[in-house]
Amino acid sequence: MTSGAQPHARPTGTPAAAQADGSRSSASGRHGSDGGRAVPVSDLVISDSSRIEVIHHPSERFYELLDDGISVALLVYEQSPQQTTITHATVREDRRGHGLGTTLIATAVPDLVSPGRKIANYCDSVARFLDKHPDYEKFVHPER
Repeated sequence: MTSGAQPHARPTGTPAAAQADGSRSSASGRHGSDGGRAVPVSDLVISDSSRIEVIHHPSERFYELLDDGISVALLVYEQSPQQTTITHATVREDRRGHGLGTTLIATAVPDLVSPGRKIANYCDSVARFLDKHPDYEKFVHPER
């Protein structure tokens, strides 16, 4: 899944994606400087999620999916007092097609929702996910 942007062409302030060789951009093995918090992983696609971990880095506004400790996917959002907006999601090119993007989105979207509020979405990958999984549409504004 990708919104068209390659990991090396990211907006200022968004986390770097893992390198093609599997190395990571931080000594801790995670991209966020805040340490993040683990989020319960959705079992929508991957039934054995023992190697999968989703970390939310709220101070840096992104979710990171780790597969066996290697960062392979990111979902980035912006937050204002009025709303939360998903801007893009991406999966490392060599790891696409294994349900990792779906797992990340299915985990992050419900976690981002605040009581009484919905999320705005500007990511084509998330839009395709919502088309395939209409039960998640309840979390997202119907219009961009």
